[in-house]
Amino acid sequence: MSAHAGWALPAAPRRLPASVPTALLVAATVALLLAGAWWPAWRAVAWWLLPLLGLGVVLQGRVERRRALDERREWRTKIDSAGLSLAQWIPGGSIAASAGWEARLGPPDPAAPLAWLDRVHAVDRMKLEELLPALLRGPALERTSAGRPDAAGAADALHHPLRLPGEDGDWVWHELRLRVVRRDPRGHARRVLASLQDIQWRRTAEERQRLSSGLFQHLHEGLAITDLDHRLLDANPAYWTLMGELLEAGAGLVIEDDGPSSDTAEALRRRLLGRPALPMEAAQLHRSGHDLDAIAEALADPAGHWQGLVKVRAAGGPPRTLRLTVSSIPEPEGQPRYRVLALSDLTQDLQRQQALERIGRFDLLTGLPNEQEFQRRLQAALQASRDVGPGSMLCIARLDLDGFAAFNRRHGAARADQALRELARRLTTALRQQPQWSDEVARLGGDEFGLLLRVQSPAEAQLALERLVQVVRRPIDASPGHAPADAAASVAEEMPTSPMGLDRDSDEDGDARDDDTFGSAAGRPGDVPRLSASVGATLYPQDGGEAETLMRHAAHALYRVKRSGRDGVQFFDVEKRRSREAQAQAALRVQQALEAGELCLHYQPKLDLVTGELLGAEALLRWRHPQRGLLAPAAFLPSVERSGMAAALGHWVLEQALAQCGRWRAEGLELTLSVNISPRHLAAPDFPARLAALLARHPEVPPQRLVLELLESSALDDVALARRLLTDCKRLGLRLAMDDFGTGYATLSVLKQLPLDQLKIDRSFVQTMLVDPQDRALVQGVIALAGQFGCELVAEGVESAAHARALVEMGCRVGQGSGLCEPLPPQALLDWARQRGAVARGREKPPQAIT
Repeated sequence: MSAHAGWALPAAPRRLPASVPTALLVAATVALLLAGAWWPAWRAVAWWLLPLLGLGVVLQGRVERRRALDERREWRTKIDSAGLSLAQWIPGGSIAASAGWEARLGPPDPAAPLAWLDRVHAVDRMKLEELLPALLRGPALERTSAGRPDAAGAADALHHPLRLPGEDGDWVWHELRLRVVRRDPRGHARRVLASLQDIQWRRTAEERQRLSSGLFQHLHEGLAITDLDHRLLDANPAYWTLMGELLEAGAGLVIEDDGPSSDTAEALRRRLLGRPALPMEAAQLHRSGHDLDAIAEALADPAGHWQGLVKVRAAGGPPRTLRLTVSSIPEPEGQPRYRVLALSDLTQDLQRQQALERIGRFDLLTGLPNEQEFQRRLQAALQASRDVGPGSMLCIARLDLDGFAAFNRRHGAARADQALRELARRLTTALRQQPQWSDEVARLGGDEFGLLLRVQSPAEAQLALERLVQVVRRPIDASPGHAPADAAASVAEEMPTSPMGLDRDSDEDGDARDDDTFGSAAGRPGDVPRLSASVGATLYPQDGGEAETLMRHAAHALYRVKRSGRDGVQFFDVEKRRSREAQAQAALRVQQALEAGELCLHYQPKLDLVTGELLGAEALLRWRHPQRGLLAPAAFLPSVERSGMAAALGHWVLEQALAQCGRWRAEGLELTLSVNISPRHLAAPDFPARLAALLARHPEVPPQRLVLELLESSALDDVALARRLLTDCKRLGLRLAMDDFGTGYATLSVLKQLPLDQLKIDRSFVQTMLVDPQDRALVQGVIALAGQFGCELVAEGVESAAHARALVEMGCRVGQGSGLCEPLPPQALLDWARQRGAVARGREKPPQAIT
């Protein structure tokens, strides 16, 4: 014990062993037996009775001891089951402990009966080491005999909580009870009983109770306990504070039969306790739009819950919005008896939320709706227009100020912001309003505004937008903080004065202008600056797009206004857009046809008009349309030319033609194959390289067997580029021809610069030369010109033998046309050539003459 506290236990007196009474009984029995041996009267009785009596006493003692031991074990088991651990020790003597005590504090050691203190938490151990010496030594005799037995009883007992280590390493609270059963004459303890009980659950419950009480008392949200009829039983301070604010003279909540609320909180408690908890009164809930039956139904369940907002309208003060939450408190058995009411004042939160929503929906500088809000209103207007049906027209416009960047640089940011606010007021005042609808204006960002007008016709939309442009043209007052005194009059006033001299050669959006944008009026005293506006618009439902598409179309129209000089109004060209979309769809369909294998090549023979010999063929593109049948190039090639896929399609035609030419050569048919090259295909930057790679993949076809035909108009667009590209093609060994010669007005100087091998007379001249002397003279001149330039000549559109004879008479021997042979598929052309004997293998008869 000295190791734990600086004191020692007093020595205990010696006690007789427990076997002494039994030995005395046996000795008395022996003495009686000897006495009976001397006295005959006792002999018979003592001889038999006394031994039996002694034996019975001994047996009875054993039974009593065994019963006492069993009872002790039974009580020890019950005590251990109840979580109570016991120990008893005699200071300076023996010590005994229950199994629970040993499990918590270890086996007792008589030599160190207080060694269990080593397991106690350090803080608790220090307190026990201070209290135990006083308990064991006892109070002074004079104080205990002073007639205060309660003080003596208190000195014989010690109750103290302490912490012991648990199974998971945490500290577990226990309650230690020590009681001195017996003391010696000096007051020192001679027998001490100790009990130890786990009270962790009690400490946890007390802690939760303190937390719940603190939460109830200090929560900023008002809490109230009511019965099932919503009568107030108790509430926290926050509830009383809120009720005090609501029950003031100017508030909307008023007690029916009482006057104004008292100044003290206690008086308020007395007035409200036992009444329906505010604002759960039926009249108040009904005024807030709540169904009392629905509330009762929601709370009828044992776990019932209801939540809602209650509007409190103050007389002479701002309105308040309260959130009510009513929940039933479940009972262990039976139906709930109480409910808890939570009351929160959401007025400031809702005001902040509304302010944030307004910031997110409206422009801070001008107060106009921002772009997101304008989009929302536009979508709503579109839906309303669809619901109304025909007859409702919307004008969606984007208005951009011209030269506002220069205005900002000249006058400063503050004056520029003031100008934007003034223009926003002008536009807002200029808009029309009706009971069912109103025109809209929004600031889309920077110096750009969005407009949404309800009109009956495009002419009305044009007039309305021009009127708004005039509103913007009005001079801007340079005095700080000025606002127009009569905005409506300023809008209605006609503006004959045109805007100041604007720099038409500035950037596309009209903002990055020179300082001369506003002319001399911006710098002379007495003059005021002016602004102009460019407006791009589109009309719905003529333009049947969605909101985002309509805004984009209005932006396209605005861009055209900027490019055309600014300070005006233009509408989006819906028909042009539809035409472009149709062209894009047609080009996409051609692309799909190419991928699906629907495109093919037919070949029209070129013949010697004198001998009828097959000299070559021209590859012509065809489309085997699933619904429309075989289509000529004029039905789909124009959309491809404008779509940008001309180069890919032209490359595919070249590859198909070369592959077919190789197959014909394998069959013995030697032909010169002509392929048309579109202007976009020829202008592709990688055209010569791709053509060289294509020829390398088909070495079976000699390059001189391939003739590239280009339109006369494509050569005239850029003569230098055409000469460079054609020269690169000539280096590859190809032959070059100019198709449709005579339609592009090519000069002799152009023909001299281009490395051509052939000229093809356009079919329009050949077909009419028999009836039109001018066309005949033109054909004769082309034939003579070809001879002067050393070019071969091919006539297109030979439709009869008369055309062939006339061409031969004028000096042209090569021709092609429907009168000679229609374009044929590859196998049909091969069979046709075999019939004419043009195939090297199996030639049976000479070529047939045309004439």
